[in-house]
Amino acid sequence: MTPVAMVVLPTPLRTPAMTMVAAIQISLLQMPWPVSGAHYNRRPAKTQMTPAAPCTARLTSDRSEHTFRSIWKEYIVPSRYGEVMPKLEVLSEIQRKSMLMWPCVDHDDTPWTPMAKPLFESKVALVTTAGLHVRGDKPFIATQKGGDTSFRVIPRSAGVNDIVQSHTSIGFDHTGIYRDLNVTFPIDRLKELVDDGKIGSLSDNYYSFMGALRDVTGVVEESGPEVARRLKDEGVEVVLLPPTCPACSHAVSVIARVFEEEGLTTTGVVLIEEHAQRVKPPRMLAVPFFFGNALGEPDNPEYQHRVLQATFDLLDREQGPVLEQLPDDMVPDILMQGSETTISEEAAKLNAADELTSLRTYYEQWVDAHNGRTAVGLSGIAQRRFRGVVRFLEGYVAGEDVDMKERPADTSVAQYIRYCVDDLKAFYYEARMAQRPDGPYKEIHNWFWSDTAMGALTMDLAQKMRDSDDEVAKAVAYGIAR
Repeated sequence: MTPVAMVVLPTPLRTPAMTMVAAIQISLLQMPWPVSGAHYNRRPAKTQMTPAAPCTARLTSDRSEHTFRSIWKEYIVPSRYGEVMPKLEVLSEIQRKSMLMWPCVDHDDTPWTPMAKPLFESKVALVTTAGLHVRGDKPFIATQKGGDTSFRVIPRSAGVNDIVQSHTSIGFDHTGIYRDLNVTFPIDRLKELVDDGKIGSLSDNYYSFMGALRDVTGVVEESGPEVARRLKDEGVEVVLLPPTCPACSHAVSVIARVFEEEGLTTTGVVLIEEHAQRVKPPRMLAVPFFFGNALGEPDNPEYQHRVLQATFDLLDREQGPVLEQLPDDMVPDILMQGSETTISEEAAKLNAADELTSLRTYYEQWVDAHNGRTAVGLSGIAQRRFRGVVRFLEGYVAGEDVDMKERPADTSVAQYIRYCVDDLKAFYYEARMAQRPDGPYKEIHNWFWSDTAMGALTMDLAQKMRDSDDEVAKAVAYGIAR
C-alpha cells in the first residue's frame, strides 16, 4: 500500500511555541517503531502519537515534503515572528506531528564500531550540526536547495570568542548560545575532561555541519566521508555529536552512521527521539531540553558535565542501536518556554540607530566580562559601524537601491542582510544580558521583539523581503525574524 500523507487546516491554535494554522500528519511516522534486538528505551505514553482529526486532503508520500514546506512558509512562519521554539515534549499533539514529519532517512540496520580502548585512553573529536564556524570563514548558505551539506573546520585552539554561528534554521532560540557556547559546542567541557583524566586526548580540529537538511545525500556521499577521513588521519577514535535545531537530531544521526561505517566510534545527543528511531544511529542520548540547548543549561558547567557523562556512558554498551533517555532525576525545570510577542507602539516610534548607540556600553561590558566572547561577527562589520548597517536596512525597507561595501561578491544582498540582522540581534541580546545578568531568557526575548526599535525594524524588513519577487529574499525573510 502506498503511504499517504494527510493535511489538515484547522482553526489557528495559539501555543507557547508557534501559532499553527496548518497541521500535517504522515502515516509513515506513526509510532511505535518495531525495533528488533535494539536497546531503545521508549518515551512515556504521553508523548506517543495518536490518530489525527479527519483529513481534508490526501496526497502521495512523494509530494508530502513539498506540501509541508509550502504550508510552513505560507502559514506557520509568518505567524511566528519573535517567538521562541521550545522542546518537542511541550508542543501540542498537532504541532508535534508537524515536527515529526521532517523528511528523515529510514534504516533497518545500524553500523557499529566498538570501542578500541577505554575512553581515558582514546582521542576524541567534537563534530556539531550547529552551523558554527571560525569568525571570517564562509557562512552556511540558507538558500541552497535541500540545505547546505558542506562543513567547516574549527581548530581546537580556537577560543569561544573566535566562533560564530550562521545556522539557517528558524526553529531554536539563540539566547543560550549567546550566553554560553558550551551549551551546544562543549569545547571547554572537553578540555576539562582531558584535564581530569576522563578523556585521553582531543583532536587538533573539530568540524561543523549545518543540521537543517532536507536532503542529506551530500553528507552521506561526500562531506561526511571526507570529515571521517580527516578525523582518522588525526588518529581520532571517538566522536561526540551534539545537535542544535529541530532538524539536527536527524542530521547527527545520519552523520553518526557515516562515521561508524568509516570505522569511527560515535556517541551523541538528540532532541527529537523519534528522528533517531527512524535513522537508527549507533548510540544516542535523548534529552528533553529546548532546541538550541543540547547540554541543558548555559553557564552551568556541572550540569553540562552530567549530560556529557550520560552521553559517554553509552560507549560502554556492547551492541546497538542504543537510544536511551536522560534519567528523569536529571531534568530540572531549568529552561523557559517561549511566548508570543507583539511590538509595542512605543518601540515602533523609536530610532533604531540611536537606540543601538545607547546600548553600546552594555554590549562592550558583556564582551569584556566574557574575555572577548561575542556572537557578533557574521557580517564582518565592526560594531562601531552598526549605525551604518541600520541605515542600510532602513533603506532596503524603503525600497532604495542600497548595498554595503563589506558584502562579499559571492554573497547576495538578501543573504548579506541576514548576516547583518544576525549581528544586530546578537549585539542587542548581549547588551541586554549585561544590563540584566539574572534576567530570564523569556524577558530578553520579549524585550527585543516587543520593546525595541530594532525588533520593529527587523519585522518590517522581514515583511518587505517576504513580499519581494526575489526568491532568495523570500527564503531569507523568515530566518531573520526568528
